[in-house]
Amino acid sequence: MKKRFLVFMVAILALSLMVFALSACNDDTKGDAEVLRFAVPDGTPALSVAGLIASGATVGGKKIELEIINPSLIGGEVLSEKADIAILPTNAAAQLYNRGAKYKLVTSNVFGVLYLIGKENPEGFTLDKLIGKRVSSIGQSNTPQFVFEKILKETFGGDIIVNNSQSAVEGKIVINYVADGASAIAA
Repeated sequence: MKKRFLVFMVAILALSLMVFALSACNDDTKGDAEVLRFAVPDGTPALSVAGLIASGATVGGKKIELEIINPSLIGGEVLSEKADIAILPTNAAAQLYNRGAKYKLVTSNVFGVLYLIGKENPEGFTLDKLIGKRVSSIGQSNTPQFVFEKILKETFGGDIIVNNSQSAVEGKIVINYVADGASAIAA
């Protein structure tokens, strides 16, 4: 059932991207170009558009060329106007817009893309099992940090979190922030 739901949600996302893609384009797109360059950070955003790209979808009769970018470089793709369409974090989009990026926001999608994985069997998992453990996380000073820490503080109170300790701390949850998903997996 979960797999069907996931496939359904990916299909809905892909369809919504096709419907709204032109309004997400750079205002200065090359009008006569036959290809739209779509810059996507590696990871969940790239997975969300995989079906769209694999299907050979077009936007306004133009072929979509997917470029998977290191997440730390996606802002440069927008500022340099190399990308006609881009997916990036909402806070980064706001910062780039304030710096003069000539793009329009189409949608903001975050529900269901933050995951907690671990070594233990997920059956019966509760957040209290994180107390006394070290957790690797992405997104320091961005949405993943704010959301995860808000959940922990609302659940356990304000003094539960210790940032960037090399060892576990009794009675606390240690969060070590890493650059990207691959680094979290390696940790």
